[in-house]
Amino acid sequence: MAIAWGTQFLTVTLSKMLMLRLEINNVNWLMVGLGIMLALAAPPTADWTLRIDNRRAICIGAIATAILLQIAVFIPSWLTLILAILGLLVAFNLVLNGVIPFVLMLVPPHQAGIGLGMYFGGIAGAESLSRLLLPSEQSVIPSVGAIGGAIAFLCLAACVRVSSRWRI
Repeated sequence: MAIAWGTQFLTVTLSKMLMLRLEINNVNWLMVGLGIMLALAAPPTADWTLRIDNRRAICIGAIATAILLQIAVFIPSWLTLILAILGLLVAFNLVLNGVIPFVLMLVPPHQAGIGLGMYFGGIAGAESLSRLLLPSEQSVIPSVGAIGGAIAFLCLAACVRVSSRWRI
């Protein structure tokens, strides 16, 4: 749930910040560009994730994402927004690159399908619940999105941290 909600808040907040700074109503192509940049940043961050361990990489990435989201919103300048977006490409990739191997690490190899099914089912469930529990994307203001995203990513880091005691 934390990954799904954090990602929702992250994308909504970044798109709103870009709309405000560029003074335009449609930033869809910019968000596509950020998605492509996120994909291009994946190989170098994947290499780093392998070196430092998935749990540590996810925790570092989630905490850094929470902090950078606050910087992008609460320190209003072009420089901080650009630096925060560049940092988010790395930090959020640490989360994305490490999460599926992390899920597979929690389950025995013969139950890998169950682990992945629980992960993707949790993502789908969280997205469905978000329609009921979270404000609509149109009504989210950047400060609320940044705080909501930070809470979600910090919850993710906490769950990953305590998961060393779990094995399904």
